[in-house]
Amino acid sequence: MEVSSPLSKEKWRLLAICSIIFSIGHALRVLISPYLGVLQNVLNLSYAQTVLLYSSYDVGYMVGLFVIFLFGGMSVVSRGIMVVPVVYLLGLVFSFLSSSFLELFTSRFFLGFATGIYLTHGLDLLSYAFHKTERGKMMGYHSIGSSVGRLYGSLIGGFISAMFGWREPFLFLAIISGLVTIPSLLVLRNVKIRASSVRYTELKRIMPHVFIYGIALFFFLSSVSLFPLYFSNIMELRSDVIGVLLAIVTFTTIVANPIIGVLSDRYEKRKVISVLFLICTILSVCLPFVRNIWEAVFFSVALGITVTSPIQIMLAIITCVADDERRSSAIGYFNGASFLLSLLTLNIFGKLVEVLGLQLVITLIGAVTLFGVSLTLRFLRD
Repeated sequence: MEVSSPLSKEKWRLLAICSIIFSIGHALRVLISPYLGVLQNVLNLSYAQTVLLYSSYDVGYMVGLFVIFLFGGMSVVSRGIMVVPVVYLLGLVFSFLSSSFLELFTSRFFLGFATGIYLTHGLDLLSYAFHKTERGKMMGYHSIGSSVGRLYGSLIGGFISAMFGWREPFLFLAIISGLVTIPSLLVLRNVKIRASSVRYTELKRIMPHVFIYGIALFFFLSSVSLFPLYFSNIMELRSDVIGVLLAIVTFTTIVANPIIGVLSDRYEKRKVISVLFLICTILSVCLPFVRNIWEAVFFSVALGITVTSPIQIMLAIITCVADDERRSSAIGYFNGASFLLSLLTLNIFGKLVEVLGLQLVITLIGAVTLFGVSLTLRFLRD
């Protein structure tokens, strides 16, 4: 891509609307995190079933990514983005009406599927608008959308569920998604970049990236599923308090991610990721020793620095690995394969909780991220 891209003049407006849509996707991911313990009791679920319910969103996300990898995206990239808020609205209404594990699992699956469609089309569009030398910064700012989404998603999930019940957060977020639909249509309707359906075939080339990214995703998914269960079941905190702790994580991420994105453009990305993985290891080992609310607040601030920054750096790397014609397919495979790895690992750990206990399993998460340090230093090249 050249700096003189036809989208370069409006790249910040496109980045803003994409970040807003992405924020809803991440709000959906964490919406039930503050009251997973409540859902576990209301729906009479085991730990493994509770983790599976949380994972249903990311199972759908993974399927959406693989669909784009196999068949390519929509011929006009912007259409693949515009349809997403509409699907969010419909899926959230169905979630509000759900009354069983299966119905809630199904609705979260389709919401995740829509986010997978967004990510491939959204990053493809932004990669046309931003030069390779700007993509670390671009991903840093784009990740603000995901951070803001997790911020209001966790607050909505925590406070609305505490005040009204577990269904009402879905309805509240449906209203937000409906409001976002109109500006997204106005901004994107005249963007006519056409996508190529050429499949990315150099899979061995990015396999080390898949494993490293998978570890980063596994830690993130653990932080919004197993970690909140620790706060709920071990520390016995209310859902609204847990929502505030998750909001603190996200607010810290909003501040930290753009800074880390700039640093990753300036210094070696593999060294930055290795340091972040090492901090993740320390945090996993320390969480079982957190016993009071102030320790939980300090932990949440530290977690916010590291929880998604390795993810944004890896996404910036993958946009540079594939050429323009195969970028959507490469992004689909890269994210889909990594999410498959991370979800399998998360659900295995969810099953291990019933055998080893939640505190020991959280400590073992640190062993996974420590292995990520070794993989990153050995295989990742900027």
